[in-house]
Amino acid sequence: MSGVSHPDSSASSAPARFCKQCSYNLRGHFPTPASVLSTQSSSLPPRCPECGRAFDPGDPRTYRKRPPRRWVKHAKRATLALLALFLILAGTWGWFYWGWHDERQALLALKVDPNKPGLVGYTPLVSPALRSRLGSAGFVLDRVRSLPFPAFTAPADLAPVARLTQLQTLTITWAKPGDLGPLTGLTNLHELTVVSAGRLDLAPLHHLTRLESLSLYGPEIRDLSPLAGLGQLQVLIVENTGATDLRPLAGLTNLRTLRLEGTPVRDITPLLALARLQELDLYGTQLSDPAPLAKLTGLRRLMLPRTVTLDQADALRKAMPPDCTITRPRFIE
Repeated sequence: MSGVSHPDSSASSAPARFCKQCSYNLRGHFPTPASVLSTQSSSLPPRCPECGRAFDPGDPRTYRKRPPRRWVKHAKRATLALLALFLILAGTWGWFYWGWHDERQALLALKVDPNKPGLVGYTPLVSPALRSRLGSAGFVLDRVRSLPFPAFTAPADLAPVARLTQLQTLTITWAKPGDLGPLTGLTNLHELTVVSAGRLDLAPLHHLTRLESLSLYGPEIRDLSPLAGLGQLQVLIVENTGATDLRPLAGLTNLRTLRLEGTPVRDITPLLALARLQELDLYGTQLSDPAPLAKLTGLRRLMLPRTVTLDQADALRKAMPPDCTITRPRFIE
């Protein structure tokens, strides 16, 4: 049949030729002169039967005259593997370095000295053992985990703190009204303290679902509704604030400690849903009837305000478990 090449006896004596892609021996598949003419007329170049790569019998650049040596193959593979490993390590190192550098720039923008002991708490992203093995080169693994009080006095613009994505502990002190908006993306934050002398909107705290401890101080803090979704909270301190409505706290069932000292609340019935509550501080509140607190059988420490009489306190002691310590100011009758 015309247009189809078949190996013949003359092809078996031809020199070996190899596919440039897969190194397949093309000796028996080189076309005879007659089949070459037929192939040329049909515009279909011969192809390697192993991988299908086309080659031109008249162009030595399209095939190999000798097979590649095995050590060359292995050397190429080893080189590619080492190059890939180098690129992975270099990329990983660069990624860690960029994170470390970006955090330091954020601290400088916040007017915090990143090199002064006590102002910044660093923790490696990996285990301390691995960090120590890297020695002086391990600095790229250090990340800011805490900005402790009183080192961090928040500036007017808190935006740079949003770049400290590994932050777990933060204390902010504001002498003027401030904006907590930059904290929205700090999803690793576990402990937050905010001291504010001016107006403060707590709405951004709604996104900090990993918070376990929250302390709020300031007379202009009034609306606690953004705290309703912080189901991981175990410690909540709301002291000397203007909050009066405790209903947003009713769903914080993991609370162990609640301190409301100096907060003018009167109705404590929303707290009766906090079955795990162990410590409750009501000093300075406007509570007049503590009797409902007897339902909080898990309480181990209760501090009553001066608005509660001695008789009311004694009646509550009798209703509470014997291991619950109840105190009230002694200088008021």
